[in-house]
Amino acid sequence: MANVAKDAYPFLPVNLLLRNRFNALDNAAASDIPVYALIALEDTVISPERSLRLLENWAGEVHVTKVAHAGHNNLAGTAAYRHFLKESLDAFMP
Repeated sequence: MANVAKDAYPFLPVNLLLRNRFNALDNAAASDIPVYALIALEDTVISPERSLRLLENWAGEVHVTKVAHAGHNNLAGTAAYRHFLKESLDAFMP
């Protein structure tokens, strides 16, 4: 979380302001549960590269869907988002 905040607010002393780091990358190698990830390829809040790096380090099964022409704030309005939700939920509740 600290690195995401630094990307978004490079002018703030993020390390001094955050109490909890929520460092997902450090915990990814110990996470052996399946993950279903949806990545907006034009996301300017959480870069696609950052998301892909997390998934590359994930110990469990990874299912990833990349959505072109979508960003952080408009991803939920895409047909790909609705399809992803249906497919992901169907995997758990056939």
